[in-house]
Amino acid sequence: MTATTCPLCGRSRCTKAELAKLLVPELEWIWNAIANAADRRGDPEMVSGPAVTLKAPANASHRAAAAGLLAGVPRPGATVRVRLESLTDQIRVRGGDLTPGTVAAHAAGRALATKAAEDRQRRAAIDGVTVNFAAACNKHPELGVMATDVTEHLRRTGWIARLSNQDDPDVLIADAIDVAVSVMRLPEGERTDRRMLLPHSPHALDEGSVLAGLVLAILVAAGRISSDRRLNPRGLWAQAGVDCDQIVGGLSVIGVFPEGWTLPLGAVCTLPPRELLTVSWSKPPHPGAWVFVTENPSILAAAAEIVASNPITANNIRLICTAGNPSALEITALSRMAELGWRIAARADFDPAGIRTVTTILNRIPTAIAWKMGCGDYLASAPTLRIGSEPMPSTPWDPCLAALITKTGCVAFEEAISDLLVEDLRRGLPT
Repeated sequence: MTATTCPLCGRSRCTKAELAKLLVPELEWIWNAIANAADRRGDPEMVSGPAVTLKAPANASHRAAAAGLLAGVPRPGATVRVRLESLTDQIRVRGGDLTPGTVAAHAAGRALATKAAEDRQRRAAIDGVTVNFAAACNKHPELGVMATDVTEHLRRTGWIARLSNQDDPDVLIADAIDVAVSVMRLPEGERTDRRMLLPHSPHALDEGSVLAGLVLAILVAAGRISSDRRLNPRGLWAQAGVDCDQIVGGLSVIGVFPEGWTLPLGAVCTLPPRELLTVSWSKPPHPGAWVFVTENPSILAAAAEIVASNPITANNIRLICTAGNPSALEITALSRMAELGWRIAARADFDPAGIRTVTTILNRIPTAIAWKMGCGDYLASAPTLRIGSEPMPSTPWDPCLAALITKTGCVAFEEAISDLLVEDLRRGLPT
């Protein structure tokens, strides 16, 4: 802003004008109406456009003061249509550059149409980020084929608007897409350390950072992980095949523990990755004893409640929770159980991430079975949530299942059949 620029009307049009006679209290009713119209229209000048409609005041002196501007004295309460072109001609006898918006700004004591200008700038910034994000997706085959859908998902969930407020959104977009693509390129069953995704900045993806949230949003939009709000960020990273550290995470268990461990009956324990590296499980109590595997902590919580309510009759409940897509380390730990003679029944949600989880476990542990993961179980789960853009993986244990999910176009979650799962847990035997 220059020294001659007015902070109210934004220009120097008022500097040599005779504003005093236009800014008398008797004319405030006109200028207030002009100011409000300017804000609505986003037009700080108001020299042309639709007429401004206002109501004549009851005060006779206020109406009389407007006679020169309105070409006559209106009746009390009359509806007056003010043509902006005519009003501009009338006020310019007080200054050749004056506009109705200039006078209204001085009468109101504030700049006009600032919100509209800010809205235009914000929309322009959002449009720019939208274009740049889609262009960045198109640089990678994995995202290019779904660039429109991914961009629309991020726009709908507020991420595009959030990016438009960042200091350097293009750098953030480039880093996030590079990380997301690296995760999407992980071979089936392989894992990586989150800190190695950006070696030059190992803490850039720490929980709570904008970059970490954006990467997870991209992976959800691409169908690589589910948008399960029951999972914390670590659980979402785990679905994507990314480990956060060796201390937090791992397998949560009830009823089955490492050899030599002594825990109260019904206790829930989490074995972190560091323990799973060398875990030696207790042997099964009898040949063919079953241990169940779930991906959702809510099923583990239900099992714990059963044991807590009646620990004696429910002491055969043995359940392991992966809290999302299990890591290669976690699946190796499960395979050690099978080697000891445990029979493993595994299940997950009826969505792409859940199907991949069960497939990976069955591929790595040939003696394992899919637990209530058939077509009938899917229909019993009342699928309603629409599938994202990712194709449904094949379901080798029940080839018709993938076709059925694709046909209905909906995913379903374990909690929908939790009562049926609990019955199997009580019996210690998958039906």
